[in-house]
Amino acid sequence: MVTTLDFVVLSIYLLLVLIIGIYSSKREHLEGYLANNRRTKLYLLTFSNVATFIGAGAVVTVASAAYTTGISYALVVIISLVIACLLYALLSSKIKRFGDTTRAYTIGHFLDYRYGKSTKYTFSFFYVLLAFLWMAIQFVAIAQLLKILLGVNFIFALLASVIVTIIYTSLAGLISDILTDFFQFWVMLLTFLILVPLLWIKSDGLATLAALPSTYFDPLAFGGISFLIGGILLSGLVLIPSVHYWQRIYAAESATTSRKSFLYSIPSVIFFVAASAIIGLFAVSLVPQGDPDSILFVLMATYLPSGLLGLCFAGIIAVVMSSIDSLLIGGSATILKDIYQPLFKPKAQEHELLNMVRYITVIFGLIGALVAFFFQSIVTLSLLTAFTALCFVPALIGGLFWKRATSTASVSSLLISLVVLYVLFPFMPKTAFLPSFLVAVLVFVLVSFFSKHAPSEHIGS
Repeated sequence: MVTTLDFVVLSIYLLLVLIIGIYSSKREHLEGYLANNRRTKLYLLTFSNVATFIGAGAVVTVASAAYTTGISYALVVIISLVIACLLYALLSSKIKRFGDTTRAYTIGHFLDYRYGKSTKYTFSFFYVLLAFLWMAIQFVAIAQLLKILLGVNFIFALLASVIVTIIYTSLAGLISDILTDFFQFWVMLLTFLILVPLLWIKSDGLATLAALPSTYFDPLAFGGISFLIGGILLSGLVLIPSVHYWQRIYAAESATTSRKSFLYSIPSVIFFVAASAIIGLFAVSLVPQGDPDSILFVLMATYLPSGLLGLCFAGIIAVVMSSIDSLLIGGSATILKDIYQPLFKPKAQEHELLNMVRYITVIFGLIGALVAFFFQSIVTLSLLTAFTALCFVPALIGGLFWKRATSTASVSSLLISLVVLYVLFPFMPKTAFLPSFLVAVLVFVLVSFFSKHAPSEHIGS
């Protein structure tokens, strides 16, 4: 039962986050807002990476899937995040060198340089749509939490979460994002160190796990062999089109710092996902008839004592907010630098752009909340978002490593694979990524080979 003490603890947490945002905004300028002045230290970058990786998709969704089908979804998520960390560690030097040389802020800057402006505009437009889906996952999760915590309906909870998150994010940009992520990491860690042992005791730990049906430990239970193999082979690529991770590489004080930050993130990422899956398994016996999407919050409200409940609710809010603010910054940077400024205000002064990016952040967050209203299933949103992200991968990886890759190939692979995905997803909600990604790769390779002009003949400004 939620008490006054819980509200006090939660209010203190939200107040601290808001203070960080306000303090950071007092010394803000555009370079700091979008790239933290390219001097972020290793410890800040590592904790910020972990806090951003561990969003609702890696906590609430894993707990929900473990509650209904067991460990299979969590296995794919762990593999996905570990591979993503390794890939970003591998790509850090190339991305950081490009960012420092060109003063880049987004993926669109790279696409412009590598392929040209038409590719940048196409990818930026579809990335914004992808970011709306990513953000909707986080908003659904936080609205479900507030619904359980406050007993209010989903729409009211959604609006409240949107307003709070947008206010502190729009104030200071990436500086605030990284500083609050550092703080939120420790709140998240403390939450799981309290919650997992407590639920272990309440559910009789090993005895409960041993009593679960064998299907709960079947790696094929969630989506079959296609989902498992496809997830292992491809899921690590899902986060490559994420502007907010490119921003963190740009923001690092060096390529070595960036590379180490991703490698050092791996143990924490594994811990948080595994802990979420264990919580979902405990819930099978503790809350046998619960709603999967809110099962984590129900467990907390049922079994945590006063004070600790407020702290753990703050920890889950930290999980979600740390991803929302990163998506807001990445999405607003893409709109400002890749669409708005080059098309409408190419000669705008820095103070104009700084004000505009704050307005864009607010509008961007509101639209993300609207998407959350129409797609309230966390698992479905997570799958659709991951599958969409894969359609961006061939052009990005090809642009980094394949000299023959062309603008026509990159745009064609994205558009055609997205059409395939969204046609098939209603009929193949767990495996539509396989044909869509295959189409993306084939179109990209074939069109690059048969294009008349080599990409080196055009370098975007």
